[in-house]
Amino acid sequence: MDLKMNALKNVDIFTLLEESYLKEVANLASLKSFKKNKVIFHQGDPGNVLFVLLSGQVKIFIDHEDGRESILKVVCENEFFGEMSLLDGEFRSATISALEDSKALIISRDDFINIVKQYPAFTLNMLATLSRRIRNADNKIFSLTFLDAYGKVSQLLIDLIKNNGKRIDELIVIDSPLSRLEMAEMAGVSRETFARIINKYQAKGCLKLEGRNIVVFDEAFLKKKII
Repeated sequence: MDLKMNALKNVDIFTLLEESYLKEVANLASLKSFKKNKVIFHQGDPGNVLFVLLSGQVKIFIDHEDGRESILKVVCENEFFGEMSLLDGEFRSATISALEDSKALIISRDDFINIVKQYPAFTLNMLATLSRRIRNADNKIFSLTFLDAYGKVSQLLIDLIKNNGKRIDELIVIDSPLSRLEMAEMAGVSRETFARIINKYQAKGCLKLEGRNIVVFDEAFLKKKII
């Protein structure tokens, strides 16, 4: 119970709930683990549970007939996913799989709807979070529609800094479980174009590749590319 309670306190939609209400929610939730690369649910599946990610990271993506993936978002710990189908009753709109070993709390649709009905604070937090996600989706659409390849790659790096960046003195270390191919797909460019732009940024001293990590020396340079 303490594990569930402490985990829920770190999730924005639950932060305003009183301790007694939070305990009720924790009682309703079950804990589940997912191995790396495990598909959590497929596009088109019924949507009957909400997931609250306690550890690890998962990716939300659309499958194409030719085998390509369009990665829409990477979900990090203390975030939730799967809420759309719970709210509108439709099938899952995308596929989600674990980028690394992950753990999540699972809340059924019936319990979720009861929480929404009983706790106005939860509903307000949910609406605020969904509003932020719509804004982020608008920014994503803008990036894919209007930015050139350099702007798209720079926007992706800025997003990765927000989700996976660790600031160490003047440096920012991006430690993301995404492969270079997945980064390219998420940016909306080819793998070759992504590699070429990253190499140019390295030559300019903006960043440096260190294994799977990307060390950013000049965040302002990246931001100028998306203006």
